[in-house]
Amino acid sequence: MKRILCLAVMILACLSTPVAAATLQISDHLSLDYQVPEGWQTRSTAPDFLVRQTIEHVSMHLREAGKAIPASLDSQVRERLANNELFIYHEQTRAHLDIDFSPIDASETPPLRKTVAKSAEYAELELSSEPDITDLESHSGAYPLVGADYAYRIDASFKRDGVPQRFVGIIAFAGRHWLFLYYTDETLLDSDLQQLDELLKGLAVVAR
Repeated sequence: MKRILCLAVMILACLSTPVAAATLQISDHLSLDYQVPEGWQTRSTAPDFLVRQTIEHVSMHLREAGKAIPASLDSQVRERLANNELFIYHEQTRAHLDIDFSPIDASETPPLRKTVAKSAEYAELELSSEPDITDLESHSGAYPLVGADYAYRIDASFKRDGVPQRFVGIIAFAGRHWLFLYYTDETLLDSDLQQLDELLKGLAVVAR
C-alpha cells in the first residue's frame, strides 16, 4: 500500500504545472511574491503583442470618430502601459495579467474595507459604460489575497468590438499601496484561466 501511495504522489508531481518563483519589489518595505506558470513569461515593460493590440484598438476608434492617428501614438500607448510595474503573459494565446501598485500620499488615511469594495464596483461600472463593450456579464466579491488588508475580485465576460473577451480583476490595498491586477484574454481557453487561478492563489503581498 505504501508503495502504491508513493507512486501516486510521484505521478501527481510529474503532472503538476511547473512554476518559477519570483518577487516584485514595490518599495523598501513591500513586495509581491508570485509564481510564473510554465509557458508564461514576465516583463517590466508591455509585451509587443499588447502594444500592437492597443494601438490597433485606439486607431480603429480614432478612424471611426473621423480623427487623424497621431504619429506619436506608439509612444503614447507605451507610456500609458508603463503605469504597470509587471506583465505576466502567455505569448501564444496573448493572455496577460497587468500588475500596478500605486502608493497613497503620506497625508492620506488608508481606505476602509468598504472603500476597496466600492472601487471594485466602480471598475465593474466602468466596463459597462465603455461604448465598445456589449453582452457584459460580471460579478465581484471579496478575495483572499495573502498579505493584503482587503482585496476584491471582479470576473467578467463581454464582447469588445464584437470580439469575445474574458476579464479578471483584483483590486486590493496593502502597505499603504493600492494594488490593481487586470487579466484579459481573447482565446477563452480554460487552461489559461486555470493557470491564472493558480497564479493568483500563489500571490503573497509581503511587508517587511
